[in-house]
Amino acid sequence: MLGAAATDVRPELLAAANWDALPDALPVIALAFVYQNVVPVITTSLEGNVGKIRWEPAQAARAARAAQAAQAAQAAGGARPC
Repeated sequence: MLGAAATDVRPELLAAANWDALPDALPVIALAFVYQNVVPVITTSLEGNVGKIRWEPAQAARAARAAQAAQAAQAAGGARPC
């Protein structure tokens, strides 16, 4: 496969560089170096619990509603919702 692609390589394009684009590329470069470590670290931190690992929109909505209810209860005099 590499041999077949080698005929399409244009060395003059490899010599060109757009150094003005470097600042925009730095976050991508940094992420490429650490990405393979992110998943194992997060999985270990969340104790391998799939429910904690998979943050789904429904969970986010429930968490937001719970936070709003807690704020409303606190504003209403400290009563806590059940």
